[in-house]
Amino acid sequence: NRISGAPGAGLARLTFGRMELYDGIGLIPVVMGLFGVAEVLSNIERPIQRSIIGQKIRDLLPTRADWKASAGPIGRGTVLGFFLGIIPGGGAVIASFASYALEKRMSKTPERFGKGAIEGVAGPEAANNSAAGGAFIPLLTLGIPPNVVMALLLGAFVIHGLQPGPLLMTQNPGLFWGVIASMYIGNAMLLVLNLPLIGMWVQLLRLPYNVLFPLILLFSIV
Repeated sequence: NRISGAPGAGLARLTFGRMELYDGIGLIPVVMGLFGVAEVLSNIERPIQRSIIGQKIRDLLPTRADWKASAGPIGRGTVLGFFLGIIPGGGAVIASFASYALEKRMSKTPERFGKGAIEGVAGPEAANNSAAGGAFIPLLTLGIPPNVVMALLLGAFVIHGLQPGPLLMTQNPGLFWGVIASMYIGNAMLLVLNLPLIGMWVQLLRLPYNVLFPLILLFSIV
């Protein structure tokens, strides 16, 4: 950010007269621009067709038959997603698709997939969750981020003076176990926010996107 002009002196560059840029571009504005503003601009460029299902939402909790049918896919998806999460460049999306393909190949009735088969939902969702957890292993133990999100988290650690790697567990045990505990708390909060409030989330789909995207931009800027 500075060019040394003489010993003990420096010349600011690329600050455009803004005092806020003297320390460089912050991590949070970059993240908001990449994942928030960019997504809004991308959606504006193409028409979005949405349809609202008019049926009432009921029987949200799985039945005993649902648990029996999804037990195997959940186990296989968890293992598959965990190992794909560790691999650099893998991530939750690839894990979800791999789990779906695996369940469809193993199913005796593959024609049910794409028509509401619970195995095609339980397996990929389990793989998605376990891949997110598995991605923390190379980050926290070796300091190697396997995907973009973990790279941003690595940047946050470095900003706060933390060095992910083999010594993180001994030098900062509070942070290490706090991250693990936050995963359990996060999954519990997902259940609290999703199941009772699903009616409210569905109502958000009624908002036209030309009303929704200014709100998204507002929250990103704030």
